Amino acid sequence: ISPAWSPDGKQLAFLRVNPGVTNEVMVLTVADAERGDGAPPATRVRELRQPEWLTRSARPVLAWTPDGRALAVPLADPDTGLASLFRVDLDGSAPRRLVASRAGQGITAPAFSRDGRWLVFSDPDGPAGIQTVVVRQLYIAAVAADGSIGPQQHVPGSRGGSSPSLSPDGRRLVWMATNQIMEWSRGSPEPHSAYRLTNDEFQSLTVTWPSETLPRVAFSNLGVRIELRQLPIEDDGRRARAATALLSDVVRPGNPGFSPDGRWFTWAAFNANLAPEIWMAPASGGDPRRIASIASGAPITWSRDSRHLTFHARPPAFAQAFI
Repeated sequence: ISPAWSPDGKQLAFLRVNPGVTNEVMVLTVADAERGDGAPPATRVRELRQPEWLTRSARPVLAWTPDGRALAVPLADPDTGLASLFRVDLDGSAPRRLVASRAGQGITAPAFSRDGRWLVFSDPDGPAGIQTVVVRQLYIAAVAADGSIGPQQHVPGSRGGSSPSLSPDGRRLVWMATNQIMEWSRGSPEPHSAYRLTNDEFQSLTVTWPSETLPRVAFSNLGVRIELRQLPIEDDGRRARAATALLSDVVRPGNPGFSPDGRWFTWAAFNANLAPEIWMAPASGGDPRRIASIASGAPITWSRDSRHLTFHARPPAFAQAFI
């Protein structure tokens, strides 16, 4: 689960879940996958002890450090009894705790800014064993030159926030909150609502940063049935022709995302037989095409060089990772 591409796009890390025993962090070199038709061997970086709920209900759970030398992973913390965030180096050295979880079910959704100077993550706001509904909040912290994490700052107005994404320089943060896309500039007292859905909620959110300051957002909502449409704009934006269907006969499209180079748009959807599939189309509009069948709810992840996609599928029973 939780596939994550290295910053240079040459390696793919994922978590191999072994119910009832220790999990394993695995790393696959993409060049090995391109040389043959068979499944290439993946290198086991380390066995991990993680609460089972973490691997079933909280994703993503892996993030590469910007230098590509280590992964940030939530592990069972013997000092707190929770799932704190640890640095797991690829050289096999002992994990080093980055952030201790405050309460509840532990830290998830770690993400670094591209320059490596900032870290954002999600952590519950109440003590374990007391709250009946886990409500998460976002926190941001500076990363020192030696990789240590400085004091964590609560992101204002982020209660219930998810899918955080930092700008390349770490100055701006975008996240999803029920029916709103929120944006916050570091140092500002409050965030602002960048976009709001009416009578609906967000299902998933993907953010890319073509520049230091301008985010590009793709999202899906919780509507029961949605038709993707393209809207041709003419005369320098002064008028638009009638919208035409981009993809019909799909149920609950989700996990939308742009390729890092901005040329392609991908999403998952159920077909008429309620089987989940990956679809792809030019970001500028055009005929979509089906890529593959996938496991329900599986994330679709682009490599940074826009050459590869990774996803989970079940051929025929157990979920496996594909590139």
